[in-house]
Amino acid sequence: MSLLHRLLLLVFLALIPAAVIEIDNEVQLRTAREDEVRQTILRFAQLFAAEQERMMLGVRQLLFTIAQTPVVRDGSPADCQEFLERLRPGIPPYLRVRIAGPERITRCTTDPEGAGQPLHGQPEVESALDGAGFAIGSVAAPSTEPLPREAVALPVALPIQEVGGGIVGTAGALIDFGWVTHALASRPLPEGYALTIFDRNGVVLARVPDRPGTVGHRLPTSGYEPLEGLRAPAVMELPGLDRQPRLVGAVPLGEGMDGMLVAVSVERGAVLVPIERAMVRALSVIGVVMLLTLLASWWGADRFLRRPAYALIEAARRWSEGDLSARTGLADGRSEIGMLGRAFDSMAEALQAQAQAQAAANAMAHKAASVLSSTTDGVFEIDRSWRITFMNDRARALIGGRENLTGRRMRDAFADSTNSVFATHFQRAIAGTETVAFEAFYPPRQAWYAVRAFPSEDGLAVFFQDVTDLRRAEAARRHSEARFRAVFELAAVGIERLDRDGRYLDVNATLCAILGYRREELLEMTYADLTDPADLAMEEVLLTHLMAGVIPSYAIEKRCIRRDGQPVWVRVTSSLSPDADLEEAYRISIVEDISERKVIEGELTAAKEEAERANLAKSKFLAASSHDLRQPLQSLFFFSAALADFVPDGKGRDLLRRLDQGLDSMKGLLDSLLDVSRLDSGAITPTLEDFPVAAVIDAIDAAYAPLATGKGLEWRLESCDATVRSDRTLLARLVRNLVDNALRYTQSGMIRLRCKEEGGRLAIEVQDTGIGIPGDHLERIFEEFHQVGNPERDRALGLGLGLAIVRRLSLLLDHPVEVRSVHGRGSAFRVLVPLGEAQPAAAEAPATAPDGRGRFAVLVDDDAVVLLGLRTVLTEWGYTVLAAGSADQAMERLAAQDRSPDILIADYRLREGRVGTEVVRRVRERYGAGVPAMILTGETGTDSLRDAAAHGVPVIHKPVTPRQLWSEVERLLGASEGREGRRPKPIKIGKR
Repeated sequence: MSLLHRLLLLVFLALIPAAVIEIDNEVQLRTAREDEVRQTILRFAQLFAAEQERMMLGVRQLLFTIAQTPVVRDGSPADCQEFLERLRPGIPPYLRVRIAGPERITRCTTDPEGAGQPLHGQPEVESALDGAGFAIGSVAAPSTEPLPREAVALPVALPIQEVGGGIVGTAGALIDFGWVTHALASRPLPEGYALTIFDRNGVVLARVPDRPGTVGHRLPTSGYEPLEGLRAPAVMELPGLDRQPRLVGAVPLGEGMDGMLVAVSVERGAVLVPIERAMVRALSVIGVVMLLTLLASWWGADRFLRRPAYALIEAARRWSEGDLSARTGLADGRSEIGMLGRAFDSMAEALQAQAQAQAAANAMAHKAASVLSSTTDGVFEIDRSWRITFMNDRARALIGGRENLTGRRMRDAFADSTNSVFATHFQRAIAGTETVAFEAFYPPRQAWYAVRAFPSEDGLAVFFQDVTDLRRAEAARRHSEARFRAVFELAAVGIERLDRDGRYLDVNATLCAILGYRREELLEMTYADLTDPADLAMEEVLLTHLMAGVIPSYAIEKRCIRRDGQPVWVRVTSSLSPDADLEEAYRISIVEDISERKVIEGELTAAKEEAERANLAKSKFLAASSHDLRQPLQSLFFFSAALADFVPDGKGRDLLRRLDQGLDSMKGLLDSLLDVSRLDSGAITPTLEDFPVAAVIDAIDAAYAPLATGKGLEWRLESCDATVRSDRTLLARLVRNLVDNALRYTQSGMIRLRCKEEGGRLAIEVQDTGIGIPGDHLERIFEEFHQVGNPERDRALGLGLGLAIVRRLSLLLDHPVEVRSVHGRGSAFRVLVPLGEAQPAAAEAPATAPDGRGRFAVLVDDDAVVLLGLRTVLTEWGYTVLAAGSADQAMERLAAQDRSPDILIADYRLREGRVGTEVVRRVRERYGAGVPAMILTGETGTDSLRDAAAHGVPVIHKPVTPRQLWSEVERLLGASEGREGRRPKPIKIGKR
């Protein structure tokens, strides 16, 4: 028997128990379903039997009630008939009640045609009169109108007893089973089922569904014997009226209705044939499944067993014939046969490769000599008798270029290496089967060799290289590493090596001391674990740039969290360094503990902030003092100018000139205060332009040459034609302060003002032969109110603000100031100004005379003295003046005028919190936005400047000389009228 047949037999035997079990399950299922049908039939029969019992019980109770009625028991037939007539509507339609006396004649009835009808011989009447109680008679035809189908009536009777207990008649009824059949037909009954009611004689009282010729007839005598005398519900198989077997569920009615049966039947084939067919189908499916299983087993066995086996047999046959290229072709490597096939194929491949290798070995043998000759390694071979059988040229060169040693023994060729480390390793290699690799020093050549010895059956093949240079480099590297480790560990600062992810690779003892961790703990952490979260983001940005190659290194000051939870300030300088072993970049950082420095810096910062607050308070004080002094000083300027025309003689003029000089000095002091305040508050913004420095130098020369000459000093001017880039006004102020300072502190000798180009800058130098500056004062001379050689605070020598303003202007303009001084011999100050591009010279505009020409000027100031002085000066200049102390007063007085103002001059800070820009706004709203206006104020803060700029109004700070005021007024009027100047006229201040 073949393997395929054996497998099919095994599968068939395995299927037999399963088939037997399935067949038994189907038979049991059929029996269970047949029992279920029988129980269903019996349940229907019991339900209909219970309904008939309830109906008969109702009839009995109705007859008993009627029999107990006096009119029925004792009344006349007419009264009885009348009573039943009244009662008939409430009696069920399937009942006809009849009352009979002992003479067995119907006395009254619900059927008027039945009155007087004899009832002799009626079984139910006789039984009732004999005291049998409720009695059921035999079937009789109904006397009422027939129903649409054949119908029968069943008589019943109940005795009527008098008070004494004697029987005086019967109360009977006819039950119309035709009507009952009609009512039962409306009851739900499954298709194919039939309901039948029998009396004690086997007469069919009702059948649903109706079958002609059945109701009112007796059942056949043969085949229905089991129904006779039935006392308990039962299901049986009986022949139907059509002689077809039927399953019948019969239930006898209860006490008093002996012999009556209710039966529900169904044709046996209608309910059991589907069950039997289902069983046949199931058995058929089982048979088909078994057949398909056998077919699948045959296909699988053929596909996965027989064919692979034949493939193995065929491959083995071809191998036996010498064809090593044959393969089984079994690709499935998961099954045992597939694994066997793959093993066979691997064996064939190995055999084929071995054959090919053997064929190639011969060819390779011819190439081996040439390959060994051209390799960079020295190669020689020795046999097991220690005779050299091969040596290439490289080997001869490495051992000193000796003659060809092939054919000589090792101890003869290398007598000095008999007991060397080379001989020891060669003996160990030839005695074993494993390759021996080593490095050793060869004294005759003073060289190190790396040797690999490969043992074989024929002897030993030795490959070697000269590694002397590598050994020396390695020694140097180890020495360098040792020095690095010494520096690393003994450094006074923390040193750390980190990988690209920020994890510590190595740390020194100093870093451990700074952070409070042991070395082992730090090597398990990253820099981010120790960096304060507030500083981490900033370092991550720098680290990203470092890793991307954007920056070569970075330095950062940050806080680290020590092991005890305390922060420590450190300065980290980090850069990338290539790792020679891993060929990956790692990060090396120097970590310095700067906690003490941070404490000192904090103290210095606090001290600096305190000094700046004190300096700001001082500046505010200077500004406030300046404002309070400017108001009366301004009025003095105006009244001094007005007095000039009233002092004709020379002595009075001289006194008035001295008054003007005193006012000028006072104005200079207040301007210095203002400059300090404005420079400290940042209210001054330089306007850089290119201009010839001669414009500044010549103006200073014109102003200070007479003063120096008058003091008996030699005035030297060395001007130049250079063009500088600076703020013309601020540079002039800076140089003026230097010249003024030299003039104050020089009593004899000379003052020199000169300029010289140095590279891309112009050096403006002010040199004097004054008292000089002691060395310990050189850093303090630029402080406010600091003066050298003026312990008495002589106001003729100023307030000590000139050089303080020079320092502020130098920082603002970025013009460095240098100072050299010898105490007792003099000083030299140099200002370095950037050179600019030369500009074409502009023609100078001639000076204009104060000539108001009847223009209408509006003046607003809450200081009456200043307002009076300003009004006097403008009136002397030929203006028509309207003066007011407030904005409301000015608008009220303007309302009475029939002309618009030509110019408006207003103080900024007025009474009741009002400001001068409000006056400007209201005047321009009434007379147009083109009305020229200026703010003349003693305020030095930035609020007034910003407010005035928002309204397009220039600001002039008090005190202002009449000449300065006239120049600004003319500038505004010229801009308003579209011209730049006026016709020249001699300047004269006084009455016209």
